[in-house]
Amino acid sequence: MARPPSPSWWRPLSRSDRRALLVLLAVPLAVFVLPAALGYPALAQDNYIQNFPLRYLSGLQLRSGHLPLFNVLTNSGTPLLGGMNSGSLYPLTVIFALVPAIAAWVINMVAVYLSASMGLFALVRWLGVRTNAACVAALVFAYSGAMMGQMVHLAVVQGFALLPWMILIQLWLLREMLSMSAGATLRERWRAAAPATLGLAALWGLTFLTGEPRAIAELQLAALVVVAYGLLLPTDPPASRWRGRIDVLLVNAVGVVWGAAVGLVQLLPGWAFIGVSQRSVVDYSFFGSGSLNTKWTVLLFLQDAFGGNQVLGYPHYFNNYNLAEVTGYVGIVGLTALAAFFARITRRGWPAEERRFAVFAVLAIVGLVAAWGSFTPLGHLFHALPFFGRTRLQSRNIVLFDLGAAVLVGWWLDAVASRRFHEAALSGRRRVVTALPAVATVVLGLVIIALPRPFYRFMEVREWLLPQAQFVRVNMVVHVVIAALVLTLVLTPWLRTSGRRWLLGVMFVDLALFNLFCDVSFYHGSWPVRPDATAVARTLQAGDGRTAMVDRTFANYGRYLALGATNVNVFTGVASIQGYGSLVSARYDDALAVHPLLGLD
Repeated sequence: MARPPSPSWWRPLSRSDRRALLVLLAVPLAVFVLPAALGYPALAQDNYIQNFPLRYLSGLQLRSGHLPLFNVLTNSGTPLLGGMNSGSLYPLTVIFALVPAIAAWVINMVAVYLSASMGLFALVRWLGVRTNAACVAALVFAYSGAMMGQMVHLAVVQGFALLPWMILIQLWLLREMLSMSAGATLRERWRAAAPATLGLAALWGLTFLTGEPRAIAELQLAALVVVAYGLLLPTDPPASRWRGRIDVLLVNAVGVVWGAAVGLVQLLPGWAFIGVSQRSVVDYSFFGSGSLNTKWTVLLFLQDAFGGNQVLGYPHYFNNYNLAEVTGYVGIVGLTALAAFFARITRRGWPAEERRFAVFAVLAIVGLVAAWGSFTPLGHLFHALPFFGRTRLQSRNIVLFDLGAAVLVGWWLDAVASRRFHEAALSGRRRVVTALPAVATVVLGLVIIALPRPFYRFMEVREWLLPQAQFVRVNMVVHVVIAALVLTLVLTPWLRTSGRRWLLGVMFVDLALFNLFCDVSFYHGSWPVRPDATAVARTLQAGDGRTAMVDRTFANYGRYLALGATNVNVFTGVASIQGYGSLVSARYDDALAVHPLLGLD
C-alpha cells in the first residue's frame, strides 16, 4: 500500500480539527434531538413496528434483572434474543433499561450517525486530506445515500456506521505489516498488529450484536475488497511480502473469531431458530430478492425520479420495491468526484499521489455491481461467498458505493481548494470525463420533463401509476439547474477563481433537497408513538386470550397502529396471535398465516 502522509489528527488535534469535530457532533443533535422534541422522532416503517418496540421490551426485561430471551406478546411467543431483530444485547440497547423509550431511541440514532461521520472523517484525514474537505466528505457519507435511506432499519445503519472504522483499521494494518523489515521478530510483528487485532475484534463483535445479517455482510464484503486490493499490490522491501501478507490474513482471522465469540450469545440461539424459520432454505432466488434493477441506477443521478416521501405534495414513490431500499444518492458533486478520479487513470493505473485512494474507486464499483445482485451474471459470484451468499436485499450493498464516493469527495475538494486543478481532472481533456455525471443528470432530467411516459415505461413502472409522472417535473427542473451549475463550474475557469464556494453551496443545496423529498424515516403519522394501554384495553375489550386485528385493505391502518400493532403491543401489554420479524417459525406461519403484516384472513 502507498504510505499516506503523516496525519495531523494522530498528533494533538489542531484548531480546525476540533472545529470539524464539533460540527460533526452538532449535526446529529440537530437532526434527531430537535425533531424528537417537537414530537417527530425518527420512527417510521420497520423502526416503528419492529426495532423500537423490541428494543424497548429488551430494556424492560434487562431492567427487571432478566435476560431478554423471549417475547410472550406475539404469536404463541417468539424468541427475542434469538430472533436477533431486537439487538437485545447490543451495548446501546441497554440504554432502554435506563432512560425513557424515546430518549433511548434518540441516543441510539445520534450515536449511529456520529460514529459514521467521525469514522469517515478519521479515515479521510488518515489518508492525508485536509480538515475542511474531510469534514464535508464525512457529512456526505453520513447524511446522504444508504445511510439516510436505511435509517428505517436501525440495526442496518448501526452496522453501516462501522464501515469507515473497519476500512481504516484494515488500511493501517496493511501499511504496518507490509512495510516491516524481513528481519523483524515474531514478537515485534504481533506487537505491531495488536491494536488492529483488538479493533477488528471489537468491530466484528458489535456488528454481530446488532442482530442484522446485512450489516455483517457489508463489513465482510468491504474487508474482502480492501484486504484483497492491498495484498495484490507490490510492496517494499520485497523480502517481507510473503510474511506481511500472512500476518494480515492471520490478524483478520483472529479478529473475526474473537468478534464472533462476542456475538455467540446472540448468534447461537438465532442460528438454532433459523432451521425452522422462513430462512431455513437460502437459494439463489432468495439471495437475489431485493436486487437493484440495473435500469434504476438512474436514481444515483435523480433520487426522486420515481417520486418521494409526499412532503410538500410531492408524489409518493410509485415504482416497484420501496424508496428506502433503492436510496444511494450521494449528490451530483459526489458523482463528479468519482468521475474525476477515474479521469486520472492511465495505462499504468493511477498516479502515485492518488494511488492510496484507488481502493475506494474499486470499492464503489464492487458495491454497485453487488447492489445489482441477480440482475447481472456476476450475482452468482457474490452468491458463492460464504455467509454473504445467504443474505437477501442486495440493493443495500449500495452503501459501499456511497462510502467510496464520499472518500473521493474529500480527495477532490481538497485538490480543488489547494488549486491542484490538474490533479482534480479539471484541465485538458480529462475535465470532459469529470463533467459526465452532470451531463447525464441534465439529459435524464430533460427526458423526464419532455417524455415522461416513454421514460417510465422503459423503467418498468406499472401503467396505472404513470399519471404520477406529471408531478415530478418541478423537481426535475431543479435537478437540471443544479447539474447545469456544476457543469458550468467544471468546464469553465470559474472554479479556479471564486467558484469554490459556489461548488459547496450547490452541493449542500442538492443534499438538502434529497433529504427533504427522499427521507422516509421520520414519524409523520397521526397515531401515537406509544399506544395508551388503558384506551386500547377499553377499545378491544381483550380478555386473557390473544387478539387478532384484520384489515386486508389497509383502510384502517392508523387505527391498527394506535391499538398496538405488532410489535407495538409491548406498550399496551395486549397479547396478539400476529407477529412481525425476520425470523418466524415456518410451521406456525404456514398453519395460521399470521406473519405478514395484516395478512390474517
